[in-house]
Amino acid sequence: MTQSTSILKLSDDKPEAILKLYAEQNSVGLYRVYGDEIHDVYEKVFLAALTVDDQVLAKYCYSILNDKFYGSPRVKGLYGMFLEATSGEKDAFAYYDRQLKEDPNNVFIKKRRIALLRSCGRTDEFVKELVTYLDIYYNDLEAWAELADVYTETEDYSKAKYCYEEMLLLQPFEPRLFAALGDTLLAISSAQLRELYTALKHYCRAVELCDAFVHGWLGVKTCSDKILNLSRSEKKKLDYRLEKDNSSPLLDDKSVERLRALATKKLESLEDPLVKQQQQK
Repeated sequence: MTQSTSILKLSDDKPEAILKLYAEQNSVGLYRVYGDEIHDVYEKVFLAALTVDDQVLAKYCYSILNDKFYGSPRVKGLYGMFLEATSGEKDAFAYYDRQLKEDPNNVFIKKRRIALLRSCGRTDEFVKELVTYLDIYYNDLEAWAELADVYTETEDYSKAKYCYEEMLLLQPFEPRLFAALGDTLLAISSAQLRELYTALKHYCRAVELCDAFVHGWLGVKTCSDKILNLSRSEKKKLDYRLEKDNSSPLLDDKSVERLRALATKKLESLEDPLVKQQQQK
């Protein structure tokens, strides 16, 4: 079986494609196609069915998983997701609370309950509970990403910056994290000009790790343009602040110009649709 014909290789954000392939392959027998991975397939189809509100198919997939893994933490979590989609948030919260009372260490249930807070618009509670969760499960990169996302959404960039820095401690060679941190610092830079240079540094690290990373090169180009367009008075204020804080000197304009030229050349060679879109603006 090739990757293109595997339900497990399809992205979760394409539920229609998942269900279409499921219908095709189910007619010839899923077990023949997937063997020991069959239950992973049923979980993926279950989630896709919930997304498109096919409750009959979702219930069918859940029944198969429940028969096989009755009482497992994950299956209990999947039932909570079914309640979220079919019965509403009140029943789902009540179910999650009961489950956590029985087993306070069910991580899957904890995360589903926290996610439900956000989807209900209870952002303050979501942040509070997610921070508490991360105090215990520090290594959960997905949770850090959720926290960074909500801080970015609410424009609390200093806290988003902290999240990305923690994520980089867990995955120090991930270019997308360096670029995300660069994006956050770029958002801050209008009020803190020094962060322009820090953002540039992180974008440079991103493309050092992945030479064909368009997002990173766009960041290098954007930061370079902004730095080279700083007024004389803005640069004087920066120099004064650096001297006062006894900080290291910033990258000189000639070096920034070389980075801009390199980024421009690289972006032209990549010929990415995203680049063309940015160039047309």
